[in-house]
Amino acid sequence: DILKVSVRTIQRRLRQFHLTRASTYAEMTDSALDAVVQDIVAGNELVGPEAVRASLRVQGLSVQRRRVRASMLRINPGAAALRAVMRRP
Repeated sequence: DILKVSVRTIQRRLRQFHLTRASTYAEMTDSALDAVVQDIVAGNELVGPEAVRASLRVQGLSVQRRRVRASMLRINPGAAALRAVMRRP
């Protein structure tokens, strides 16, 4: 509606110019992502994956949710388990 173009037209143009959503994500290795995530969660085990993604976006990095979750599990699996337990009623 904003662009006065149908969704279907936008999808066709994306295919026409070989554009995907995947190309919008930051290309970084898992170890580099782990280092950045470690800096973000340093000292606060209760920071969740969405807060980490928000911090990454502020730094100009768009990273998939699954990669952030996997990174947080690699960095500190105990904290991930603690957050899961605290979420439950």
